[in-house]
Amino acid sequence: MAKRRNRNQLAKIKEEFIDGKQTELSRKITRFERALYNRVFDDFLASLDVSQGSINTTTQNINLTASLDKIFAELQPEYNKIITSFGNDLVNIGKFNAGYFESVSPKTLDVADKGHRSITEVIGVKSDGSLIKDGFLDRFAKDTSLFGDIKDTVYKSVSSGKSFVDLKTDLGNFIQGIEEIEGGFQKYFRNYAYDAYQQTDRKYQELYSKELELTAFIYEGGVIETSRPFCEYCNGKVFLKEEFQNLTRSDVAAFIKYSGPKNPTSGIPSSGWDPLIDMGGFGCKHSKNYISDFLAIDLRSDLKIVNGKLVKG
Repeated sequence: MAKRRNRNQLAKIKEEFIDGKQTELSRKITRFERALYNRVFDDFLASLDVSQGSINTTTQNINLTASLDKIFAELQPEYNKIITSFGNDLVNIGKFNAGYFESVSPKTLDVADKGHRSITEVIGVKSDGSLIKDGFLDRFAKDTSLFGDIKDTVYKSVSSGKSFVDLKTDLGNFIQGIEEIEGGFQKYFRNYAYDAYQQTDRKYQELYSKELELTAFIYEGGVIETSRPFCEYCNGKVFLKEEFQNLTRSDVAAFIKYSGPKNPTSGIPSSGWDPLIDMGGFGCKHSKNYISDFLAIDLRSDLKIVNGKLVKG
């Protein structure tokens, strides 16, 4: 019983670390958006030639759009720090998995270093924390599409003589967001970064489970008001890897025995879904934590060991 409590505690600590780092990343992005908007306002908008509330379509104003490149270049190092910090967060998830699996298997220490090297190569982070050229995070940092969108918005507004107030509002909404609408950078990270925390954790789990020959896991994370039918059904249950890995989107409704009013495949992508890595789909925060065969049998009555293999029956 002591080992099970230890496993539960370590799983919870790992979950809290991931949640905390996601929140911290969100705050960093919000501060960056605020700093960017302030610079755009102070160094660009305040310098525009305006008459009767409208932006004058002059060569001077059009040339001023070039000052945005200087603003972006000066803020790029701060943006890169956020990317690097994000990468280090992903790497550190491995340390929590190493600690978790020490409560599951005595062979964990032999796996930890291999797991660290494997995942950091995928993420694109060197041992000193710097980014690997053309790796996932390096490409992430070099993606200047949002800066380009800001510049395009400004150029079109200046060229058309748009209202100064309208341009200011448009830029404020795009960069910082408004009320429940996220700013451009927050939305970008929401689409391409936040899920990486859970997916990295799940990849570590897969690597360890393969090396340690573990075949059962607990679907964990709890249920909230917005939980999807798939996660509601799976939460707290023990599954064999083979029950999950071959699931397709069309199997979901039958798998979770669902006939309610919600869409049973809500959040699950129409193609490319890997249930062991994506689990409940976009934005899913649930964890998949592998456990020993003996704990799996203790928690699920229809499992047993046959010829040294954990099976259903």
